Amino acid sequence: MLLALWAAAPAAAFTTRIEATAPLRDHSQTAIEAALMEAMAAAARSALAMGFPWVSIERTRVLEDRVSVELLATDTDPEGGERPESEAR
Repeated sequence: MLLALWAAAPAAAFTTRIEATAPLRDHSQTAIEAALMEAMAAAARSALAMGFPWVSIERTRVLEDRVSVELLATDTDPEGGERPESEAR
């Protein structure tokens, strides 16, 4: 009976925060957008490499010489609360 209850219980989600930066050559709209895309891509690649298939943007910052992106990465679908079969731990 205990095993059946344990098997039916949802698995705990694993989450982490990932921050990535990219250099900013100037403060034009084009340069900011390009640097943000570069930082977001780097953070997303890091999340996938760690086994976190879902990410959400928590914060972006434009600093003097770089942009910073902070993502919240998780292994559980934020909409459905389930892990993909290929990613189950």
